[in-house]
Amino acid sequence: MKEVLAFCRPDDKCWKYSRYFDGGRLEDAVFYKCEFYAVNYLGHIFHLDCNIGAARKLSCLLPIEILERVHHNYLVELDGNLLVVLRYTRGEFTSGFQVYELNWVEKVWINVKNIGNNAILLGKSSSISLPINHLRNFKANCIYFLWDNLTGSYRATDVANY
Repeated sequence: MKEVLAFCRPDDKCWKYSRYFDGGRLEDAVFYKCEFYAVNYLGHIFHLDCNIGAARKLSCLLPIEILERVHHNYLVELDGNLLVVLRYTRGEFTSGFQVYELNWVEKVWINVKNIGNNAILLGKSSSISLPINHLRNFKANCIYFLWDNLTGSYRATDVANY
């Protein structure tokens, strides 16, 4: 089955579809600076310009070297920057994270070691970042995530420090 990203702008009368995400299943999408970006299982980033009248095939912007095989990819906006968060798993357990920020000028991904006074919340259908200044239950420089194993077994939500 081909992956499909459906979108609808406020003035659209119907959903528009973009297909053909070459190289693996889609894992996440984000609306960033009035445009959609998607990431697939292989870490390729795709771009969709929502200002055109119809959906078009997306092209890969920049591949990310994936260091381990079993992982999940998430796209997040943090302080106006586009991040990709790689969550590595071993079996049913999360073994670590890598965070990269896209440098639009040099067209390279920069490894992010610290997300400052922010928290990142990762989920299967939505991922966000939050400044934690006025939030009591979140810690700065941490990643929170839902255990989104789709095998049918469930357990409590995991929390990881980043």
